[in-house]
Amino acid sequence: MTDRPTHFDDGDDEECLNTLEDLAEGIVKTRENTSNEYTILLVGETGTGKTSFLSLLANVLAGRSPNDYAFSHDGANEAGGGDRHSQTNTAKLYEFKSKNGVIVRILDTPGLADTRGIAQDEKHKENIARVIKDNILAVNAVLILANGTLPRLSAATDYALSTLSSIFPRSLVENIAIIFTNVSAQLSLNFDQNSLPESLKNPENQFRLDNPIALWKNYLARCSRSGVTRRERSEWRAEIHEKHQKALRMFLSLFDWLDTLVPQPTTDILRLYSKTQDIEQKIFHYLDYTRQLAIKEVKLKEILSDLDSAKSSKEQYQDYARIVNEKIWVQYRFSDKLENLMCRAPGCQTNCTFDISGWDVFMLGLLQDFWAKSLDCKSCSHSYYHHHLSPMRWHYEDLAKVVIDTDIFQRYNDAKSEQERQEVLKIAAQETVDQLRREIENCLGQVQVLMTEYAELSLSGSMAGHVRKTIVLLELHLEATRQNGDVDSARNVEESLKRMKQTLEILERARTRNEST
Repeated sequence: MTDRPTHFDDGDDEECLNTLEDLAEGIVKTRENTSNEYTILLVGETGTGKTSFLSLLANVLAGRSPNDYAFSHDGANEAGGGDRHSQTNTAKLYEFKSKNGVIVRILDTPGLADTRGIAQDEKHKENIARVIKDNILAVNAVLILANGTLPRLSAATDYALSTLSSIFPRSLVENIAIIFTNVSAQLSLNFDQNSLPESLKNPENQFRLDNPIALWKNYLARCSRSGVTRRERSEWRAEIHEKHQKALRMFLSLFDWLDTLVPQPTTDILRLYSKTQDIEQKIFHYLDYTRQLAIKEVKLKEILSDLDSAKSSKEQYQDYARIVNEKIWVQYRFSDKLENLMCRAPGCQTNCTFDISGWDVFMLGLLQDFWAKSLDCKSCSHSYYHHHLSPMRWHYEDLAKVVIDTDIFQRYNDAKSEQERQEVLKIAAQETVDQLRREIENCLGQVQVLMTEYAELSLSGSMAGHVRKTIVLLELHLEATRQNGDVDSARNVEESLKRMKQTLEILERARTRNEST
């Protein structure tokens, strides 16, 4: 029979670098971290308490108790940004300093899983990379806030984590932690640990915070009204002070953990961001290229099935030659900068005309946000919701890898009867179908190479897994926009969902092909 503890044993407490007494005074001790600086990326969807977390951190580092809390999360704390960077949909860098001079920089990432769609999230990701490039040389940690009262990560948080993991190198795996909000103890945590990614299952990388700031704000609001008794005020203050002490314990553990980490240079993040952008662009190209080849294949198979019809072999051969000789759209890189406005609506191969010379990427992104609400592109007629800046352009050219065999052409002309000509045409069409199939398989092989490269570089590990999470989120967005009666937004989400499902199909086919070889 297993012995069970019958009393609380405080003898198991580990020796800590920081102490509650020091933290209460705004003093943060360091040992391994000789720079006395921490730079942290903060991730969390709306409702997980990012704003309250930042405000509490500022108060703790200033040595404030609940008796003198201050609203510390505001634009004055931003570093490296002007007015245009204080928008709620941009990455913001905050800088706080403890009483003994330890600097804590927090990059508050914009809310991914944006209801405006995947294109908006791409802008958010680009904005995060730009702020890192301009302001941050190394990252100590990535903190993910998740609601601890829920049984698992929400679809939005799961997607946001997957999206950011696509630009997090594997070297960051030991520097990522999760803070469960709205809970202060493991026993009150209502979360299925098995639903977490492997990188977040380590108990040493998990923290719990029931933030007293929200309770304090509620206390101030209630006390401003009449009818509040002295006893109620006393009880509320006691509860806030109790939560404050528990929050200090959490920060004690957090700062001790931060001190043990090896800072990771942001050059790896920026290099991976650039690489994943390139991989995603190539996969998009192969996706559209494969779609065009598949359309040719279907048309040729229709010719094969119609060979016994009343249509003459001459007409059928003309149809065959026309299909084979049809040009296709191919993407080429024409610049190292994001200088072209491209549409990603399924089946659109338009180089949209808009003079973006001299435009700042951030301001252009804001303009696109405005356009996407009500305007369609004059070049391709699709909503600006589907447009993005790209270094690529579309070109219309011959499909050199699929051509009419000159020998087949000669045999067709030399045929003596209609039946012979049909037989030659049948062989020619089937050979061309086989050519197309080989080229499609080659494309899938290229996609598989890119997927493997992505998996080796990125912390997220699986591009197909990320696309699946994107689809789940888009389906939730679609249901919400339909319920709200927002027809235009629903149409945009439907188009994005269609494109993501096509992408997943290509990725799954590439994976299956790799497993069978």
